[in-house]
Amino acid sequence: MKKLILTAAMIVMAVAMCQAKNPIKGNGNEKKDARTIENYTAISVADGIALNFSRDQLSGIVVSADENVCEYIVTEVIGGELVIRFKTGETVKPKKDVVVTVPNNGTVTALTVGANSKFNIKEEIVVEGMTLKLMGGAQVEMKLDARQTVQIEMIGNAKCELTGKAAEMKLVMEGGAKFNGYNFKTKNAACELAGGSDAKIQCNDRIDVADLTGNSSLYFKGDCEIGKVSLKGGSTLGNR
Repeated sequence: MKKLILTAAMIVMAVAMCQAKNPIKGNGNEKKDARTIENYTAISVADGIALNFSRDQLSGIVVSADENVCEYIVTEVIGGELVIRFKTGETVKPKKDVVVTVPNNGTVTALTVGANSKFNIKEEIVVEGMTLKLMGGAQVEMKLDARQTVQIEMIGNAKCELTGKAAEMKLVMEGGAKFNGYNFKTKNAACELAGGSDAKIQCNDRIDVADLTGNSSLYFKGDCEIGKVSLKGGSTLGNR
C-alpha cells in the first residue's frame, strides 16, 4: 500500500513539473472574443489583465488577447461580481496585451484590481458611489463623477490617479501605495496612510486624518478645515 501511495505521489509530482515546464505561450495573433455575461455590479481583475470601459460596448464583454490564450481567460459572474483571471493551475505568457472591455453604463459600483493588473480609461464614469481596491502593483487611472462616497483601499505599491469629483472620499493606504487626486474634487475626505504611502488630494470642506504613520506623506490643496489629525513615525501633512 505504501509503495502504491508513493508511486501515485510521484506521478502527481511528475505531472505538476511537466505542466510547470510547459506554459501557454501567446502566438502573437490577436483575437477579439465577444462573450455574453450575466448582470453584475462589481468587477475583480487579476493576473496582469487590463480592464477597459467603453460606451461603444453596449452589452456583453470583449476579450482581446493572443488567439491561443483566449480560452484560458476566465470571465465569470459570482455573486454579482464579474471575475476576470487566468484559469487556475495554468501558467500563461501572452505576447499580446490581454484586455477585457466592458460597457461604461454606470452600473459598476465596486472594482478590485489585483497584482499588476491595469485599469486605464479616458471616458468618464458616472455613478452614485464607488469602491476601489488596488493590490500588489495594480495601476488605476480614471475620471470619476460620483454623487456620493468614493472609498479607496490601496496596498503593496499600488498606484492610482483620479480626476473628476465626489461628495466624499475615504482613503486607506499602506505598503508604499501612491495616490494622486489633486484633480479629483471632494468636499470631505477621511484618510489613513501607513508604510511609506504617499497621497495628494483636493478637499474643499473638511479633511480628517485618522492615522498617518511610517514615514507616509499626505499633501492637500483646497480651502478646507483640518479636523482630526494623528501623525506618527516621521510622517508629513502639508498644504500645497
